[in-house]
Amino acid sequence: MAAPIDQSETGQANGALALIGEPPITSLDDATRAAARYAKRYFAEERDELLREKDWQFARNFATPGAVASPNSAWSWRYTMPADCIAVVRIGDYEKYTDEPDWEEVSSGEDGDVATFVDTNEAGAQIYYTRRIVNPAQWDLDFAALFKTRLAIKLNPLIGRDKSLTATLMQMASKREDDSSKRDSQQRRGDTITRSTTWVTARWGFYNGQR
Repeated sequence: MAAPIDQSETGQANGALALIGEPPITSLDDATRAAARYAKRYFAEERDELLREKDWQFARNFATPGAVASPNSAWSWRYTMPADCIAVVRIGDYEKYTDEPDWEEVSSGEDGDVATFVDTNEAGAQIYYTRRIVNPAQWDLDFAALFKTRLAIKLNPLIGRDKSLTATLMQMASKREDDSSKRDSQQRRGDTITRSTTWVTARWGFYNGQR
């Protein structure tokens, strides 16, 4: 019988370490292991960045927050987003990745990439957003696989035995992202937000072995 998958943060980190041939850690808080220190340093950063880069169904939520007058003269209303908002996807019929979305994310606080407010001319707007989900047991399989590969890409130049493995990991991540998008598109039945460039290409300038 196969061993159960460890869905803890340590388990996800060990999945990434396995991809670069690094022995597992017992805890992200193990200060005696460089692997644990680096994995802990980049774990939340990579999780949140991956959550932002796609409209993940498992992390999707919506809200109709209370509005106040926007301090930005270009917009009429400002909405305060829920604390678990990691990225705004759509307001009503206006999607984030259209050429001229009828709204704007406004960030504040220490994490400048997180949407704290939304400015728009829409009154009583229903806002669709991606939640920050910190418990790996709540991640879907595609997200978990991409995350482990993504974290491995980050860790390999730091602690990996074979630095050239990073290019292979990038190809693996690109393939997994493409496969996930295809499955997601089938599930949505035409309601998918698509982009011509994958996050792997956009972030790393790398696709199919080409730079």
